Order: sequence, then C-alpha cells, then structure tokens
Amino acid sequence: MIKGFVFDMDGLMFDTERLARKGWRHACDRMGCNAGDKLLDKTLGLTKEETDAVFVNEFGEKFDILEARRMRNEYVDEWIEKNGVPLKKGLHRCLAGLRKRGYVLAVASSTEQHRVLKLIKKAHIWEYIDVVLCGDMVSKGKPYPEIYTTICKIMNMDPSDCLALEDSVNGVLSACQAGLPTIMIPDLEKPGKQEQDMTIAVLESLDDMIPYLQEQFWDQNP
Repeated sequence: MIKGFVFDMDGLMFDTERLARKGWRHACDRMGCNAGDKLLDKTLGLTKEETDAVFVNEFGEKFDILEARRMRNEYVDEWIEKNGVPLKKGLHRCLAGLRKRGYVLAVASSTEQHRVLKLIKKAHIWEYIDVVLCGDMVSKGKPYPEIYTTICKIMNMDPSDCLALEDSVNGVLSACQAGLPTIMIPDLEKPGKQEQDMTIAVLESLDDMIPYLQEQFWDQNP
C-alpha cells in the first residue's frame, strides 16, 4: 500500500533543467568552450561533483570548473530572482491532492542542499514537504539507489510503500533499483524501452497524477 511519495526536484517539480542548461552555456561561452546538448545530456540527474567531472573530462584539467559553476549559478539565480521559480505544470494541484489524503511527501534531489531548500521555500511549497534529502547528503548520487534507500529509512517506510516521481533516466534507475514503484514524467529526456518497462507509468505532466492515482489506486470518490 502506498503511504508516501518521493519527488525529484529539477525537471520534475521545477522547470529548472532548461534554465540550468542556459546557465552552463552562458558560462562555457564566456570561457571559450561550447556546451552542446550531447554534453549537457550527460549531466541529467547527476550530483554537483559528478556534473563537474563531466565538464572537466570534456574540456580538460585546465578548465576552471569552479568559475564556470559560479557563473552558471549567478545566471540561474538572477533569472529566478527576476522571474520566480519556474513551476512544472500541475505541481500545486498534485501536492495539494496528495496532502489532502494524508500522504507523507518527500523530495530526493541530486542538487546540493542549500539550493534545494532555497528553491522549495521560494516556490512556496514548503508547507507540503515532510522530508528532504539532497545530493551532497549521500555518498553516491543517482543512478545509484542510495538516495532512495536512505530517504525511505528516514520516512520509516518500506521502499515498496513509497512511490517515486522522476523525470530522468538516472532518476528512474535510482528509484527502481531501490525498490520503489516509479512513475516517470519526462522532461528533457525521453524514456527508452528499459525505462518504460521499469516504471509503473509514464505520464505527460504532474497534472495527470491525481487522475491516474484515482483510477489505479483509489476508489472513485474524490
């Protein structure tokens, strides 16, 4: 029986993957490098350290990843300060619907803790979230299962009782290897046959979550 839900953040709750890509392109352009889609695709769902390693491996040891990340973060922060956190379609409806039914709600993000907490608060969804676990709080990030096995322990729930929501292949692999039933809501990365076979459903947006749960898990009463 499903007792809790674990949300990824970037690309699932917030439309921040596209924003981050723009930030990386901005930073790399200023440093005389080209960050193309194929390179940026390799960073989806990775921790800060793993993402940094992708860029250093691509551009060489002389690439100043600390300065690149500083410029990327500056770009993203300025955009959010001006425009607000870009929410994914259906986020508030989904969170409110799950909270109404008394589920425990958690966030398991590859992003570092201070940025996760900042975005959750700035997006005004803190009231819905019970548990947060971030990429800099585990030894191995997605696609390894550690972040999901750990958050289930914190929630005091068996993985089979927690439903994971993910947008990336790395996230799906992480959640499924930890034993959580998983729904994929693709963002920048479309599911292949492996991900489709591993997940219990692939939905178009968070707007589809409550109707899906109503049909598949709940009774017919709202």
